[in-house]
Amino acid sequence: MLRNQIESHLQTLTLFFVCVSDVENSNCQKVTIHKKVGDTVEMSSCLPTEGVTDARWRYGDLVLADKNTGFYNVGQFKDRLYLNPANFSLTVRKLTVEDSGDYIFVSDVNEEQRDTVTVTLQVHGEMHLFLLPK
Repeated sequence: MLRNQIESHLQTLTLFFVCVSDVENSNCQKVTIHKKVGDTVEMSSCLPTEGVTDARWRYGDLVLADKNTGFYNVGQFKDRLYLNPANFSLTVRKLTVEDSGDYIFVSDVNEEQRDTVTVTLQVHGEMHLFLLPK
C-alpha cells in the first residue's frame, strides 16, 4: 500500500517536472524557467532586434554577454555560454543548481534604454527516494 502511494507520488512529480521543464517566454517582462541539472536553456531577449545599439545579459553583478564584445567566460559559466548575435538570446549549457537565479537583459534602441527583461532560472537536481524495510 505504502509503496503504491509512493510510486503514485513519484509519477506525479515526474509529470510536474515534464510540464514545467520547457516553459517558453510568453510574457517578456518577467519569466520563470524550470530546468534540470545537465540541461541546456536558451533565454530569449523577447524583444525586437531592429535598431538595437546596445544589448547585454547580466547575472547578479556579472556581465555574461554583450552585443558588441560577445560573451564572457566568467566564473561558474566558463565555456558554457553562447550569445546569439541575430536575436540576442543567451544559451547556458550543462546547467548546475548554482546557475539558478535572475538573468537580466538590458538593451538600447537608438541610445534609449528599453524595458528590462528578467528571466528567473530554477535548476532542479535529481531527487532520490529510499524505501526503508519495515
